[in-house]
Amino acid sequence: MRAIFHVSGHGFGHATRMAALAAELRRLSPGLRVTVRSDAPAHLFTREDPAIEVEAAALDPGVRQLDGLRADWPATLAAHEAFLAGWDAAAEREAVRLRELRAALLVGDIPPLAFEAAARAGVPSAGVSNFSWDWILADAAGGEPRWAPILARYRAAYARCGRLH
Repeated sequence: MRAIFHVSGHGFGHATRMAALAAELRRLSPGLRVTVRSDAPAHLFTREDPAIEVEAAALDPGVRQLDGLRADWPATLAAHEAFLAGWDAAAEREAVRLRELRAALLVGDIPPLAFEAAARAGVPSAGVSNFSWDWILADAAGGEPRWAPILARYRAAYARCGRLH
């Protein structure tokens, strides 16, 4: 059996949380294969368990930052608009990959694209995170109408998630 983890590459918190979860699941079920798709550095996942397979994949734009503490909201908006323009192709690409890997489960932290792809591929999904991108970005939107279609798409994708924790 194989579980696929889709992990945001924004910061290292998502990666370290999911690496620990994947390693613990493999400890409890040694036959479980785990493939992580993320643009976070592979070593963040494999240091927990060298048997975890990692594939590079950009699954969300995250937040563009001016430095370690300040967000660049105009650049973030532009990145999410560009990402949304390629949404259907990206969701189909990820759904194809889930089918190729014969995924039994998708676990996401917390790219909305993950749950859209899982639904398209007919793979059960679970989300694990302390926030969602629609929640973070809605606060930053400040009434800017260009955020509306992005937030709507992300909320619709999260609604397709089987379990969200």
